[in-house]
Amino acid sequence: GSRSRSKANEFDPARLRKFLIEEEKWDKVWALDIVDDIIMGRREGVSVEQTKQVFDWLKKYGLPAEDVCNVVARSHALLNTPTTALDELAKHFIKKGVPGGKVAKVFLHHPALVDYTEAPDGKSLVKGKTVAVVDFTNDKLTCSYNRQQ
Repeated sequence: GSRSRSKANEFDPARLRKFLIEEEKWDKVWALDIVDDIIMGRREGVSVEQTKQVFDWLKKYGLPAEDVCNVVARSHALLNTPTTALDELAKHFIKKGVPGGKVAKVFLHHPALVDYTEAPDGKSLVKGKTVAVVDFTNDKLTCSYNRQQ
């Protein structure tokens, strides 16, 4: 039978490339590389709609549009992350002293944090046996990673 048109919430490489190049004004090479990396990483959950939501979230939390591609290049997992999970990370960063307008920049410097969740005590972030402690003091962001035994 004939192939049906891609649904809005499905991964469509051609549509995602077009969105990045035409709507977000990304350099063509960057857009092609990112989409190819998504394909190679088998992150088919990345739709144009999900990407728009993540981009809007990053911009809402202070990341200039021209830095969005840098964050995405460093952490493709970001595009697969629901904005509700990003909101939880934002709350943690703000609690740790990061100003709301600089929350998204945490991912620019520490892209791996997108895969972490807040520890039950609220003092750190965890991913498996790795603990990340974020601190923002005197306008300086630090993040330390420790592996639990």
